[in-house]
Amino acid sequence: MLDDRPPAIDPCTGGEVLLGPETVTRDTGAPEDLSWPFSIAADGVVCLSVENDGLSSARFLLDEETVIGPERFNPRVERIEEQAAASAGAHVLLARVASGPRRSLTWTLRFAAGASP
Repeated sequence: MLDDRPPAIDPCTGGEVLLGPETVTRDTGAPEDLSWPFSIAADGVVCLSVENDGLSSARFLLDEETVIGPERFNPRVERIEEQAAASAGAHVLLARVASGPRRSLTWTLRFAAGASP
């Protein structure tokens, strides 16, 4: 029996862009906490893609759950991608950036309805 369902979309390659791309550049002083609210209309999967330009520490959270932790960052890691399940409704993407000054990252958040991580 053939499966008539359409193939699942990989949110990292074919998902709808919800937020970004946005570049965050580290300054001097205490770690910087940033947040971006967003809503989705259906259950599915988000994909957070980060292009790292020399940061050694950052953390991304989706509704207070870590998606990408600081152990994934070091100045030699150029790209990080991670998927997480997300239900319909309002959400907040949080970032805490802590590294040397003048280092940056650029992130994009994508979404695919009905997909699973």
